Amino acid sequence: MTPNKTRKTVGVAAVLVAILSVLPVSLHAQSQQQTRGSENFGLRGPVRTVVQASKELNPDPRTERRLSAYDTSGWLEFDSHGSFLAQGNDLSKMSEAPRNVYVYDSQGRFLEMGMWAADGSTLIRQVYKYGPFGPVEASWYAGEQLTGRTAIEYDEHGNFTGDKSYDSEGRLTHESMEKYDSRNAVLEMEGIDAEGHPEVHVTDSANEESAILEHNSLDEKGRIVSTLRLYKGQLVSWWLTPDFQCPPGQTELGIFNWNEPELRFQTYFTLRCPRTLEITMLHHAGKTGNLENDYEERRTEGGTLLERLEFEYVRDAHENWTERVMKVWDAKNNDMVAVKEDFRNITYYGEEQSK
Repeated sequence: MTPNKTRKTVGVAAVLVAILSVLPVSLHAQSQQQTRGSENFGLRGPVRTVVQASKELNPDPRTERRLSAYDTSGWLEFDSHGSFLAQGNDLSKMSEAPRNVYVYDSQGRFLEMGMWAADGSTLIRQVYKYGPFGPVEASWYAGEQLTGRTAIEYDEHGNFTGDKSYDSEGRLTHESMEKYDSRNAVLEMEGIDAEGHPEVHVTDSANEESAILEHNSLDEKGRIVSTLRLYKGQLVSWWLTPDFQCPPGQTELGIFNWNEPELRFQTYFTLRCPRTLEITMLHHAGKTGNLENDYEERRTEGGTLLERLEFEYVRDAHENWTERVMKVWDAKNNDMVAVKEDFRNITYYGEEQSK
């Protein structure tokens, strides 16, 4: 295999492996000052602490466990802004755990975030500068030493259009770009590494009359290597270039995540190596995010059920769950089996302890 052939194969795989690699940057840039950090844990209201415990109810009947419940076993703590402070498993050592450090501006946005490294003595800091649409620069420090910097850009509508990341010496390590149509929907997304090789390159096109969305993944030469066509999140067709090969040791690659506009469910399309498409649907009844699903299903491209989880919740006045039962589909007996029960004790700023 020639070097070019090797690079081509790796490039095609990298497109599928890293297809979402630039999304966190975009979401962080546009919404970090608007979202409480505790909401990233599926929590609502002025949460101060969460303590979770679990009880096994029955043996799990699955032979392959790819679906799971979002789990925060142990304890979590947040500040009054909702930012994550600390976590641990041993409740008796909660007061001894090192806390993250935050500095806010008058609008409640992060000016500085500090997190302790594994050695417990080095503070890893992120320092932000803002423009009218969100952060325009983020710098990283280990103690007082600069370790990297990212510059972020927006268009006149406030859409994230790109970023460039640099190391401590000012060398470019990553660049990403996004293009939008007249409706501010993403048309193209591209990520490039320090050597100019694509980490991700995808295009989206939507037909308003037919409601068909076409999602293409491209290789380093701009050739389409995978095409996914959806109708309101449902699979219409999928194509993968015949010469595609999964990277050595890779068992699955994420292709595309689709969010239903009314927030009722999300769909994840995954390539199981070497060439099998699996579809996972997370149903969550209008709740933002995917941490409190009503049920989850994993199916083959043809619709055969592979795995299913169901959840039952008891909630407090803030709509945070305090009890949760997870049920698992028993394929052998075609029945749902309750396998686990979780309990959470939640305290809130300005309130007495709430269970």
